[in-house]
Amino acid sequence: MASRERTSNDGRLRIVTVGRISAQKDPLFLARVAQLVDVHSVAWMWVGDGDPALKAALLDSGIEVTGWVPNTEALALIAGADLYFHPASWEGAPMTLLEAAAVGTAVLTRNIDTLCGLGFVTAGETSDQAAETIRKFIRDAEFRTSVRNESLRTVSVHSAYAQRRALAEIYGREGEGVA
Repeated sequence: MASRERTSNDGRLRIVTVGRISAQKDPLFLARVAQLVDVHSVAWMWVGDGDPALKAALLDSGIEVTGWVPNTEALALIAGADLYFHPASWEGAPMTLLEAAAVGTAVLTRNIDTLCGLGFVTAGETSDQAAETIRKFIRDAEFRTSVRNESLRTVSVHSAYAQRRALAEIYGREGEGVA
């Protein structure tokens, strides 16, 4: 896939996170990462709302918080970002990861057991590791392209077509009724 930058109006790369601001999504981890990366070198945005104290920590760290927005607007914000970073400390398989990849936005996740099996590139377990991976994403166009391409590959594995084929294969009916 050809590289494309979705920089903010002031030339900074855009990094977005989506969801309810809660302990599960670990906004304090994101705030630490943003500070380590240098919050002013990128345009950070959290799409969503939630716990007021955690929201305040994001805002104090220079991360814009949009509040709740309609799904179409959330998808447009994701599509306008260079990177979707998922800082959750525990999570299943959030749809926002696949939605981000489906619109061509590169996805990096925190290295947690439940997300490792999905196939997205991980940014590490600690805030230092995540910050270093994001700094690499910022400065290395080849790495950005690699992460974006891996995100697209991952979303194709989780497509309805791929899932139907896998189920048909498991049940010994490869090709039967699979569109």
